[in-house]
Parts: sequence; structure tokens; C-alpha cells
Amino acid sequence: MRAGGVWRVLIVLVSWIALVSCGGERQAGEPPATGPARASGTAAPAASTTPSAGASQSAFCLDLTTFNIALVAYSAEVGQAIEGKPVDFKEARRLAGVIARLGEGMEDSAPADIAEAFHRQLTAVRKSSGKLSTGNNAFDVVDPMYNDRADADQKALNEYKCG
Repeated sequence: MRAGGVWRVLIVLVSWIALVSCGGERQAGEPPATGPARASGTAAPAASTTPSAGASQSAFCLDLTTFNIALVAYSAEVGQAIEGKPVDFKEARRLAGVIARLGEGMEDSAPADIAEAFHRQLTAVRKSSGKLSTGNNAFDVVDPMYNDRADADQKALNEYKCG
């Protein structure tokens, strides 16, 4: 994905996050919903997505949105390989570095109910970015980011509500 494509992905993602964090569709004067909104008939998430009191001011919670945006941008960049498109290795490495730096600052304050998913995503990015060279095949780069476990972890991080 070229730089313009990454920015488009980021703009769409930020817009989506802003819409979701504002509570989606509400009528004027209607109080915000308590808890995550779900379509009728969908199952509740297996793990709790409610942090402990005071967690909203932790480094984890303060940087979570930025981390999620960088994670989506990295996944989109390396995901180009799935469609047989060239991966911008320089951009992918840069995004992996952003994720690693953010992750270092967030690790110690990750709430227990999301810490495991967070650590698995950091590990997946490390494994994937470690394979970013012309000598490796696309599967080596993409597999850590695109599998059932990684999808579930990314979803948990995206849906996690800090205070």
C-alpha cells in the first residue's frame, strides 16, 4: 500500500472510531448507551471488555487508539501480499517500529483482562516484520497477522473500552 493508501485507511479508521466512541446514532437529549452496542441476536464477547476503575488514565488506555490505528495500517500494508500486490517494506518496517515503541510504553499498564491479546498482537507484529525481506515468501509475512487468533485479538483490542 502506498503512502496515500495508508492515509486513506487511517482516515476511514479514525472516522469509524470517532463514530463508535460517540455512541453511534442517538436522538437529541437521549443518554448514551451503557455498555457496548450489539446487533440483536449476537452473542456477548467471551472476555470482559470493561477495565478496572482508573484504567482510563493508564498509558495503555491513553495510547490504545493510536496503537489500533497503527496495527490496522500495518496489517493493511502487509496484507497487500495476499492479493499479489507489492508490499512497501520500508513503510511496513516503519509501522512495525511505531507499534513496537507504543507497545513498550503500554505493556506495564495493560489491564489484566486484555493484556494477553495485547501481547499476542505485539508478538505477531514482531514475527511478521522480522520476515520483511525479499528472501521470504508472502505467507511468512502475512500469516502472523491474518489468522483466527490474530483476528480475535485485533477485534478484542478494537472493542476494548477504557473507563
